[in-house]
Amino acid sequence: MMLYEGAASVAVGPEDVAITITYGMFGYHLGIAFGNGPDKAPRLVHLAFHRHLKVGDYPGENWAARVVSLPVDLSSQIVALLHGLSSTHFVVNQKSVNYGLNLLCNVGTFKTDGEYNPPADSDGHTCSSFIADIFESLQVPLVDLSTWTTNPENEAWKNAVVCALRAWAKSKHGTGSEAIAQSKEVVKLNEPLRLTPEEVAGAGSLSLTERPASQVSVTPVAKRIVAELPEVCKPQPPQQAV
Repeated sequence: MMLYEGAASVAVGPEDVAITITYGMFGYHLGIAFGNGPDKAPRLVHLAFHRHLKVGDYPGENWAARVVSLPVDLSSQIVALLHGLSSTHFVVNQKSVNYGLNLLCNVGTFKTDGEYNPPADSDGHTCSSFIADIFESLQVPLVDLSTWTTNPENEAWKNAVVCALRAWAKSKHGTGSEAIAQSKEVVKLNEPLRLTPEEVAGAGSLSLTERPASQVSVTPVAKRIVAELPEVCKPQPPQQAV
């Protein structure tokens, strides 16, 4: 049995949350599905790029999914947070979620009602840290970031993201320049620390007692998800950031 199945075959109940994964511009891309009441289709939300929170009906297209193992009282709190967040911040505007690189400065960004309230030193989230911080905000962390280390590939990834932010800002006539400047400072002053989509997906597949997961413990799980993904998702990546 695969860790992540095609989303169309993974049921998401009214109080469930499920992590979803697909291909992305720089490798893989992450989202989260959540219950929407007994008579409506579940919803799927993901951070596509800077101030662009996409919300649609689950299962969507070309996603793999797995329901996160949580007690119902905790999963229902995450569902409530996601309803508030997606209804308020889904539009592409100044209120939506920033895209940025500083992994360690985002903790506590989301309030229990879904309000987006980033700390002063936060430059934004990736699709992965966005999902991780949702769980962290309700004190059910998926990962233990104190165990994360970096590698040379992360430096190249960060530089590529900054280039994408620059191009985005140019297309918007300068909108988002502050986030770009902050991201450049992160690349310059901080170690290239990255939480990848497959690592978050791996942590989400573990039991509650195995979380928050260390990087060492989640790495083999992440590798298995990557190996299995072509069996359930089309291999051609959609053009969206990670």
